[in-house]
Amino acid sequence: MTHPSFPFDRTLREVLQRLPLKIIQILFGSKVSEVLESTFPATKERKADFVGRLENGTLIHLEIQSTYDPTLPLRLIELYLRIYERYGAYPLQVLLWVGDKKCPYRTRYRLGKLEHRVKVVEMRKISCRELLESEVEEDQVLAILCKRERDFWDRLRERVERLEEGRRRDFLMKLLMLARLRKDTYNEVVKLYEEVTRMPLVIDKRRDPFYIEGRKVGRKEGRLEGRLEGLLEDAQEMVLEVVEVKLGEVPKGLEEQIKAETDREKLKRLLRELVLTSNPTEVIQQFGYRINEI
Repeated sequence: MTHPSFPFDRTLREVLQRLPLKIIQILFGSKVSEVLESTFPATKERKADFVGRLENGTLIHLEIQSTYDPTLPLRLIELYLRIYERYGAYPLQVLLWVGDKKCPYRTRYRLGKLEHRVKVVEMRKISCRELLESEVEEDQVLAILCKRERDFWDRLRERVERLEEGRRRDFLMKLLMLARLRKDTYNEVVKLYEEVTRMPLVIDKRRDPFYIEGRKVGRKEGRLEGRLEGLLEDAQEMVLEVVEVKLGEVPKGLEEQIKAETDREKLKRLLRELVLTSNPTEVIQQFGYRINEI
């Protein structure tokens, strides 16, 4: 589940819709010949980050992740099957981790008797050189997330200055958004923006995710409460997401019960049990939710 508080996820998905992409060639070993429809209608619509076909005919599915989501393995399996249903072939799946911390995901997952494998790649371990040398602007934007070399900033500035004014501003705004995933680059990107545009960058520190995340949580009680409330809502939504995947829909009355639950640890335990069980209704009952309302 994508967290709405992370607008850079949307920026990444927008970047991935353009062709040709050097990053796809790096990850899958071949160029993309065709971008395929990645939305799969169901009881609840599912959308993959990127689905395409390589020049050698291989079907591919790329999913990007910047934060840890315990429901991701289940979503990967579901999309794997949805892609097969639509295109008649099983895709080669790559999970691209773009977070700043060590990747928390494994290459193999077991859900009951089902075992699923996915290739996991950490963006920060990819050299930025190939992306910077690409003639595609989207590749150059993604270079901000890769392993940077000594002359990285000089070379990036050269590419920015070649762009016409409108495209240059769009390029810089995407850089600023993605730089929030690499805290050690943010100030450098702000500096680049101000030097190239010759204008100061005005930042609303009350709303900017980079500055909000950087503050000490306990500094103000109201902010702490708001942060905890957001975490609780995320836990509730993840439980409902798994219930819908398992049962095809959220049973009547259950959504109200889950959204009224204020024990985040209980929700986390429920989420884990739901992911692992073959009898979700029984698990729901065991956790105290009234079956006559489900």
